[in-house]
Amino acid sequence: MKKRFPKSIWQLSFLFLFTTLVILIQGGWALWDYRSKGTYAWLDYDIFIDLFLFAIPSMAFICLMNIVFFAITSNRILSTATTAFVLMSSCLIIDMEIFIDRETAWDTYENVWNEGFRLAAQPILIIGLASIYPFYQLSRKISFCAEC
Repeated sequence: MKKRFPKSIWQLSFLFLFTTLVILIQGGWALWDYRSKGTYAWLDYDIFIDLFLFAIPSMAFICLMNIVFFAITSNRILSTATTAFVLMSSCLIIDMEIFIDRETAWDTYENVWNEGFRLAAQPILIIGLASIYPFYQLSRKISFCAEC
């Protein structure tokens, strides 16, 4: 177990960084048109800082969820599918919050969720589906026990 634990910590760190990269790419793509619109408090605030700050809880949750999955089950397909679902849901929520903060605070929309979903659906699906295979390959390498 001592030999596998440090290696798994590095791989979990890579999972954390990969999740960060996925969220930043997806959010930057979905919200590119709103990058120059400021929020109330920070008129010159960069959208990638918003994305990163909103992504921290999602990244931590995904890493903790994967640690629990790796501890209870060896079913990597279930782990990967759940990770992808949580990641795509998190991206939608993050995009909606930033969209509401940057755009709907200044304009009026009848249904904010329809507009935000229309804005983020394509990037979420494409980036989410593209990240499934790397998540699966990474989850195959992470193990906290010598017998797994």
